[in-house]
Order: sequence, then structure tokens, then C-alpha cells
Amino acid sequence: MRGRSKILRKLIATLLLNVFSFNILAGGLQVDPNSRYNTSLDRSQNGIPVVNISTPNGRGVSINEFLEYNVGREGQVLNNADNIGRSHLAGIINANPNLGPNQAANLILLQVNGANRSQIEDTSRLSADKR
Repeated sequence: MRGRSKILRKLIATLLLNVFSFNILAGGLQVDPNSRYNTSLDRSQNGIPVVNISTPNGRGVSINEFLEYNVGREGQVLNNADNIGRSHLAGIINANPNLGPNQAANLILLQVNGANRSQIEDTSRLSADKR
């Protein structure tokens, strides 16, 4: 009877570890719903995650708040372009709907408000207009 209890505890511990590990790795990107900024998420035509950065303030700073900020093996693109553009990673990227003409950010702040540690497995690329 005692052996069964020990096996059952090990089984439950292993199951819980797998469930929580999966949730951490599957977190991806999640914009903080309580944020006052207008950051939005998109995917390119080939499935690469695209972060449409928030509208920059008067000093050109774009503040972006997330509950989860993870970069998977496929990478990610930060969209700071007010026109349609092309990225080596993601291909054609639509204009960022949060930017007006000539409103690209000078500085992009990515703030994670969630409790989980970010998993950065590849690069974040910047898509911006050439000026």
C-alpha cells in the first residue's frame, strides 16, 4: 500500500511539472489588457509574430506593456513602420496601424508586467521606414 502511495505522488508531481512547463513555454506574447497603450499583435503571411508598437509620445517613445513576452525559435518583428514594408524574416509586413505618417518611434520600451520569466529563443527584428 505504501509503495502505491509513493508511485501516485511521483506520478502527480510529474504530471504537474509537465503541465506548468507547457504553459510557460506556450505563453508567447500577450499584451497587458490593463495597459493604457495601444500595442497590438499580428502575424506575417508566413506566420512570424509581429508586434505593432504603440503610438509614440511627444518625445518619440513607444511604451509597450505585456503580461507575457516570449520570443520563440521563429523569431519576431517589432513593427515601427508607417508604410507597408519587407522583412528578411517575415516577408511583407503591413503598416503599423498605431502609427501616423512620419510617426515612427525613436525609442521602443518593452515592459513585462506578468510574473513569468521571459523565454528568448531567437532574435527580435525591427521593421522601420528608411528615412
